[in-house]
Amino acid sequence: MSGEGGAAAGGYTGTERILALSDGVFAVAITLLVLDLLPAFGAAARPPALGAFLHDKLASYLSYVLSFLTIGVIWTNHHQMFTQIKRSNHVFLLLNIVFLLWVAVLPFPAALLARYLGQNGPDHKDVVATFPAGHPLFESNAAMAIYAGTYVVGSVLFNAVWWYGIRNRRLMGDDTDHAAVRRTTWSYYVGPAAYMLDLVLSLFSVGAGLGLFLALAIFYALAPLPSMNRLVAPKHARV
Repeated sequence: MSGEGGAAAGGYTGTERILALSDGVFAVAITLLVLDLLPAFGAAARPPALGAFLHDKLASYLSYVLSFLTIGVIWTNHHQMFTQIKRSNHVFLLLNIVFLLWVAVLPFPAALLARYLGQNGPDHKDVVATFPAGHPLFESNAAMAIYAGTYVVGSVLFNAVWWYGIRNRRLMGDDTDHAAVRRTTWSYYVGPAAYMLDLVLSLFSVGAGLGLFLALAIFYALAPLPSMNRLVAPKHARV
């Protein structure tokens, strides 16, 4: 049922074209991240000293590396998903399109983080809001919260694509690795709650938000490995 030669019984088709489109969208999104590293000197403007320019771009470097690695890990997990999902239907195609819409917008929060990270000067000119308890919300905290909030949305969409594919085994192959499905499912449970926690932490501490975000990227880079099965999925879990 994985061939793309034509529609199969019940309206099912293969996954090759889904993967081709998805790879293209991921490639564009991950490439656009480099635009935040380019100098924006005016034609007549004298460029700043090299050292000052590189120092001012530190936030852009951090945003680039974090975003590139995270999008790369998402791509690997999206690829891993299709080792168990072997066919598609119209609803699955639409769900994946909505997910790709989210992927295509990822350079935007990355650019915000690159621009506003560190914008929390002692004169409080960069305060964008104040909590009821009097805690100021700096631009850097707001940018980090938007960054994390974007991934809250993405983790929900990723779960929707996965759950539709495995529910009642409607799109799974005959050679399904049930241990891998269980491991994948339980690792995806973590995403929405963890990124929501990251969003809340980011409102108070950019460092804590960045740290948790990096930890989640490492977790999802390792979660598909069979050696992580006992750590990620309870032994008697069912999906």
